[in-house]
Amino acid sequence: MKQYQFKNLPPGLETDQVLIEGVILFNQQMYWQAHEVWEKNWRRLKPTEEAVFYKGLIHIAAGCLHYIRKNPKGAIAKWQSGLKYISKFGPNHMAIDLNLITNQINEMILLLNQSLAEGYWPAIPKPYIGLNACNGTERRATK
Repeated sequence: MKQYQFKNLPPGLETDQVLIEGVILFNQQMYWQAHEVWEKNWRRLKPTEEAVFYKGLIHIAAGCLHYIRKNPKGAIAKWQSGLKYISKFGPNHMAIDLNLITNQINEMILLLNQSLAEGYWPAIPKPYIGLNACNGTERRATK
């Protein structure tokens, strides 16, 4: 696993390299790689509640991969299951802005359903995972 150096991370996240590495990969639209990185923590944490959180992130990344592969049923199914898993954790968890990613994924599902009903494949905005700092500001995780 790569070791990243980050500035101004919310407390607690500076030690969770797996979570941060996955967020960076996700935000770079490297969904398969993010899925694989997060799966390390999911396997390690099973059967705890934290494993459910990682399972949600994994499903959201898998949904994005299905979207890229133009598999609408797979994308929607994975996005919906991912949202179900992360909905168990308030608006922020481990400094991840769950409201932000939830709103983005819900919008993507809506746009995908609408465009398919109209007979075309949509170019929908790519989601990103924001981190909430202690002062309430949001930012993208990058190297």
